[in-house]
Amino acid sequence: MKTWYKIIPVLMVLNVLLLSGCVDTLTVTKDSFAQEEEWQESAVIEYPTTVTEDGQKGTVLFRLGNNGRFAWLESPLDPFKVGNAPKIMWLFWGKEEELKGVVRVEAVQKGTNKKMTVFTTSNKPETLHPFYGANHSLMSNVRMPDEGGLWRFEVYIDGKPFGYVVVNVQE
Repeated sequence: MKTWYKIIPVLMVLNVLLLSGCVDTLTVTKDSFAQEEEWQESAVIEYPTTVTEDGQKGTVLFRLGNNGRFAWLESPLDPFKVGNAPKIMWLFWGKEEELKGVVRVEAVQKGTNKKMTVFTTSNKPETLHPFYGANHSLMSNVRMPDEGGLWRFEVYIDGKPFGYVVVNVQE
């Protein structure tokens, strides 16, 4: 029993060393995303639904953002191909004051840091448009890049990074 108090400082030092190995060293500035983020294609959830007025069934795909604060709905019938402009429903979760801003989406190609603006709103919304449980939603066509491969679609609201998805754009 008397030696137990001698072990506590050793355990505390080991704990600090173990936890320090778990800390992410990526940094994000106020105006951009970290350059070393993962380049793994974003998760997709398939959701069965009625897709036509006459009741035909189909599937809607939810592509999840990196931080759980946004997603987009996409159609499997409108794939991400070079030169295509698929229709996307953007879903955002957050506080009203942070969501009422100009939305800009930029695509960054893996390995090249080639960047292009693929979508932007022209003005701030006066009211939010809740949809599918999200606090705000937008419908848009998104211009796909001119080259295939992995692309990170970075979402900014009023110039501040909001999140991103990674998509494999097909040739």
